[in-house]
Amino acid sequence: MVEIGKPVMLPVSVSLQEGEGNTVVGKARKYSLKTDLLENLGGGDTAPTPFETFAFSVGACFVSTARRVATKAGVPINSISAKVEGEIDVRKTMGGDSANRVGFPVIKVFVNLDSPLDDFKKKAFIEKVASLCPVVDSVNEPTPVDFILDRKVIKK
Repeated sequence: MVEIGKPVMLPVSVSLQEGEGNTVVGKARKYSLKTDLLENLGGGDTAPTPFETFAFSVGACFVSTARRVATKAGVPINSISAKVEGEIDVRKTMGGDSANRVGFPVIKVFVNLDSPLDDFKKKAFIEKVASLCPVVDSVNEPTPVDFILDRKVIKK
């Protein structure tokens, strides 16, 4: 059980390697993961793209955080679902020219709360959950990514 007031660090570690074609295969604890690119981007379309797994992570973290917050606070919510959407301009990544950024310019999370709460309380609940969701926080606030090669940190 988590003790309030003391830091609780949850280590996260995944290992990845190239798979067949443009796939990437990996492990998160005992679970296998796989991504691929769409056919029009040179992949085989055999698994979700890295962009889709990223969007899934945003939505999954939001939904699971929402359920935890609702349960802990006794908020009457029958079910929680979300759909995550965004668009990425892949021209630069694919070797082309673009003034647009490589990442998502915006991510939209469409939330559905089956709850007797009025719209004002639903909005407040969603804002609270968004402020407590680690993946949403990692997207909304700059999270440094360090690349380490031969034990030397390479800053992005």
